[in-house]
Amino acid sequence: MLNRDTSFLCLYADCVPVRGHKRSTVCDLQTNKFYFIPNILFEMLTEHSNKTIQEVVAFYGEENRSSIEEYTSFLLDNNLAFLTLEPEKFSRLDLKWDTPSQVTNAIVDIDAGSAHPYTRIISELDDMNCKCLEIRTFTKGNYQKILQLLACTQESRLRAISILLPFSEEEFTEKDLEVLCEENKRIRQVLVHGSPQEYMDTSITIKATIVYSSEKIDSSAHCGIIHPSHFKSNIYLFSESHHHNSCLNRKISIDVNGDIKNCPSMSASFGNIAVNTLGSVVEQDAFRVNWNITKDQVDVCRSCEFRYICTDCRAFTENGNPYGKPAKCSYDPFTATWADEEDNPKGQQFRKIGKDKIKYFV
Repeated sequence: MLNRDTSFLCLYADCVPVRGHKRSTVCDLQTNKFYFIPNILFEMLTEHSNKTIQEVVAFYGEENRSSIEEYTSFLLDNNLAFLTLEPEKFSRLDLKWDTPSQVTNAIVDIDAGSAHPYTRIISELDDMNCKCLEIRTFTKGNYQKILQLLACTQESRLRAISILLPFSEEEFTEKDLEVLCEENKRIRQVLVHGSPQEYMDTSITIKATIVYSSEKIDSSAHCGIIHPSHFKSNIYLFSESHHHNSCLNRKISIDVNGDIKNCPSMSASFGNIAVNTLGSVVEQDAFRVNWNITKDQVDVCRSCEFRYICTDCRAFTENGNPYGKPAKCSYDPFTATWADEEDNPKGQQFRKIGKDKIKYFV
């Protein structure tokens, strides 16, 4: 067994520390979990990774040994790190990101006045190797249009489809949605908004999740809400967030009027599906600008410990600034608090190391 004092504490490659203003996180990209750590532990794991634990204790002072041992045990107990005598043999995770798809995900919004060419839309998404499609309608009376669009996806290369539609006893029943999911295996989720009751269909005959929500979603303006329940600590989002926008990168959208946008909630249109192809729009430099706005460039977000696991929003920003904090985010990384305390995810608490020069939030 290795002697702890003379060993090096080494994070597993897929456990990556992220520094925030008030506290830091360790993102476990394999288990899709994240852990709060104090900034001093981030410092120990990055600036002093070339030191044994004994050397780390010597640097911070013997009076802080118990805290350092607590940090070490926390990392080891949660399988975030291991002890080794040869840290140079373990390389860091390569966070490069790329995909063969011109577009990875798309949104198509539908209302009573929409007259989208569904067959051409799906064909053009296939040409760009798009894998995920979200179909949304905010008003009743459009269920048949959703069925028409779904029919066009049967021979497509899409891997996942999600549907958002309003509750309507006149148009469909719970059984109708189950059959819909059975016949369309690509459907991963159906969200029924404005339901008189909130519940989840847990039928074992389907693989999709059907959620009934009492919340009324009446327009595309509902999107952009930042909430910890949306955080994803996986390698795909984490690496993408280092280089691109975590919401808009490789995304294309068609709003209810057929306008082609980065997101239906954004005002800028780059063409209309009635006269323009999706491929021609994607080739426009102006369309791609928002793809490359990272959290490290965004006001406030650049100081946030959640910045690489959070889905960004550029449709609604503070003061309309393209690099402004998402307007619908209530988190303050400078105080490490959410405006609604119920949103506050729980983290491991640590004692404070005694040296005056070391200050951090737990």
